[in-house]
Amino acid sequence: SNREAHRGVDHAGCLMMLLAMALCVSPVLGTSIAIYAAEPSPLMNATGDSYESWTGLEADIIRHLCGSGYLDDCSFVKVYDLAGRIDALTNGTADVSISGISVTEDRAEEAQYIHPYYYVYKGFLYTDADGLERFATSSDIKGKDICVLEDSSYAGELESQYGAKIVPIQVRDQAAAFIRDGSCVAWAGDPIFSFPKDIGLERVNLPPFISEPMGAMVALNAPDYLVSSLQAGMSSLFEDWDSSLILQYEVDNLVDTGLSPGEGSIVSQVKAISSFNTPLNVSDVDVLSVDGTNG
Repeated sequence: SNREAHRGVDHAGCLMMLLAMALCVSPVLGTSIAIYAAEPSPLMNATGDSYESWTGLEADIIRHLCGSGYLDDCSFVKVYDLAGRIDALTNGTADVSISGISVTEDRAEEAQYIHPYYYVYKGFLYTDADGLERFATSSDIKGKDICVLEDSSYAGELESQYGAKIVPIQVRDQAAAFIRDGSCVAWAGDPIFSFPKDIGLERVNLPPFISEPMGAMVALNAPDYLVSSLQAGMSSLFEDWDSSLILQYEVDNLVDTGLSPGEGSIVSQVKAISSFNTPLNVSDVDVLSVDGTNG
């Protein structure tokens, strides 16, 4: 009958619609990951063709995410400037960025962070041999001109918490020249990206002034399946608390800062912050002070 024929067309149409919907939501095979490869560091040393041979905290995280099936068929995009870490997401070059991106509200407007975060102790002052005597305690930072790389999260912390006067510089190599001509008395860098000894600077004998949460990032319009997979993968790193993979990775990749036990054990600090795995809103990030207390 016409009714039966019409019903058959409806069924066929529904099947076609369901098939189309399934095709639309099926995840695209392959995940492109942006990594920061400008310099080898304790976060990432991407020397070699295979990510299996890379070293560093983020290399360990990537191996877990890709090797455990949270991310499929991983490929990599090496970026060589700080802005490129997020640009790779916004221009579609990469699906995910795991590239030493500290958590800031401005960056959260460009791309979305994946919870939970992992933490890195960083933020040391470096100066020439003549300038070391200017800094006996952290309170000596107040009122002093400190060189900071543009787009660095250090500026806000040094200015608001320590009363420093910020002198922006564009590249690392400017720091030594600015210190020599008196434009600043020290440079805020870190042993992860900065390699200050290469430009003739020495570390001031003060604890690191910031513990930064870092996060994997995806584009603001990233598909839900990618966000869910990454969240599950990052959360799995924090399981088992004191025996968690993230704690193992962070301890394995600790940088020797030269701090004495009296200034706080870096190992115990990493252990404290690594066991904290509650998802945070960007505006609620609470920085841990060097002695492991909130502040």
